[in-house]
Amino acid sequence: MAYLVTIPFDNVTLAATANADLLHLTLGTNKGIIPVELEMAQFSEPTTEEETLRIGIYRGVTGGSGGTALTEVLADANNTSTIGTAAIASPTTSTGGTLVEVIPWNVRQPLLWAPIPEARAPFHVGTSPVAFRVIGAPADAMSVSGTLKVLEGL
Repeated sequence: MAYLVTIPFDNVTLAATANADLLHLTLGTNKGIIPVELEMAQFSEPTTEEETLRIGIYRGVTGGSGGTALTEVLADANNTSTIGTAAIASPTTSTGGTLVEVIPWNVRQPLLWAPIPEARAPFHVGTSPVAFRVIGAPADAMSVSGTLKVLEGL
């Protein structure tokens, strides 16, 4: 049985100087996941500036270190499982991996990525770590907040 796990992040800075791992997930032993939703918004840029960023979902990445550790939140308070470790806005961006999907995001609008069940890619321990990587640097630094929701325990 899979359990819903949320990974909230708040007031994270995406620098204008380089790519960044928005989310870098290292899966726990026998803890496969399926990302089901990413909601996110920036709140520091003027809303008159048009910019579209690309967020790539990569599996089997190398590197990516530092960043801020996040706390996974289980929707069911009686569940004691976790997905492993998660880091955000990693100062050392991961490299390599297999690009599974690209999510376009116009930063003037909040992002809601919620693929239909048939389009959700599963990630297993053998494909860990998984990175939600900003492909290309933003024109200006920005602060973002949001939540990634995953089904865990495949």
